[in-house]
Amino acid sequence: MRANALQQKTITQFDKIADQKGFIVVYPNGTDKSWTTVGNKDLDFLSNLVDSIRSNYSTNDCLFMMGFSQGGFMTYKFALNSSHSLKAIAVGSGNISKATQTASENATQIPVLHFHGNADNIVPFNGTPPFIPPVENTIEWLVSHNGCNRIPVVSTLPDIDLTDNSTVEKYYYGNGDNDSEVTYYKITGGGHTWCGSIPIPIFGETNQDINQSAIIGDYFEKFCSETNGIPNEKGEVFFSLYPNPFNNQLTIQSYANEELTFILYDNLSRKILNERCYTQFNYKYRFPI
Repeated sequence: MRANALQQKTITQFDKIADQKGFIVVYPNGTDKSWTTVGNKDLDFLSNLVDSIRSNYSTNDCLFMMGFSQGGFMTYKFALNSSHSLKAIAVGSGNISKATQTASENATQIPVLHFHGNADNIVPFNGTPPFIPPVENTIEWLVSHNGCNRIPVVSTLPDIDLTDNSTVEKYYYGNGDNDSEVTYYKITGGGHTWCGSIPIPIFGETNQDINQSAIIGDYFEKFCSETNGIPNEKGEVFFSLYPNPFNNQLTIQSYANEELTFILYDNLSRKILNERCYTQFNYKYRFPI
């Protein structure tokens, strides 16, 4: 969701993800190409849109929302204040105003996926005082609201494209209430842009190390209990984890030609890692001691 539906459709290319996953994807237009989190006018519009889609199409109970920029603000507003139950949300270059945070203290906890560049020139990484807090303060608020582990598992993602002037770190806060979590992708050097999309230099650097839309599609898929068809039988998988035992850093390396999901629990049965990994990968994770 963005204030301009055509731009959101073009930048995210989410039609392709929806076709792969069996999703219904909708790109709403904001009034005068704008969304407002003041009052409930736009909240009511989106609620009515969900009702209309469900009454006219065959759907299950898996409702997700993603938004960019103003659409990110609106995604948070809807998730925290709507009567509709969302499975998860994803936000790029958005934030939550202090007013929305204050009004949402009793909101239901849901999984959150957030992307933000620290060189964003439209929705500043350091916030817009006194109304909009710094992005990492908002992440702290989400972690507290969801009741997640306060210390994240930090993953430094491979710097695949050396020409995009940016790198990515992933912060995973698990073990939240209501099976919630917070996953935060910090794009160092990234601008007001959508990772993996066509660069728009006026908005800053566009990271090409990750595909934001693909990550969101995988994220939504894992929170939907509905399945279609019968899974294919998997062949033998080759991967290595080292060092073993490890102190606070673990490397996972795969030689398999398939996607894998690694879920890691600590000795108290708390989930501390939930990572969708791709073919021929080598990831390093830092864990709190």
